Amino acid sequence: MKKGTINKICKISACMLATIAICTAVLTGNTKDVYATDGVAINETNFPDANFRAVISGPDYDRDGNGILDASEIALTINIYCEGMGITSLKGVEYFTALQGLWCKDNAISTMDLSNN
Repeated sequence: MKKGTINKICKISACMLATIAICTAVLTGNTKDVYATDGVAINETNFPDANFRAVISGPDYDRDGNGILDASEIALTINIYCEGMGITSLKGVEYFTALQGLWCKDNAISTMDLSNN
């Protein structure tokens, strides 16, 4: 085969694989992981509680200190320690898909949804 033909086949194959991956994510409802690979901004929208946001902004979670949780930072976070920090909401904890432990006693948290963790 000619080099140009091989390049076209490679490009078409890459496009087809990308399309399949996106369709699979949308059809199975697994779009959260796709979003997480782009990063999760540590802001008031994603982490509305200022105290919890301050914890997540720390070097144990936002390791590069850029204000965005990338896929590797999310995957490395298996425990969150936020005891006695005056937290009222853990909204945003759902982004930590590898979470195994959540140490959050002595806060003013009334509800928490860990169904995505």
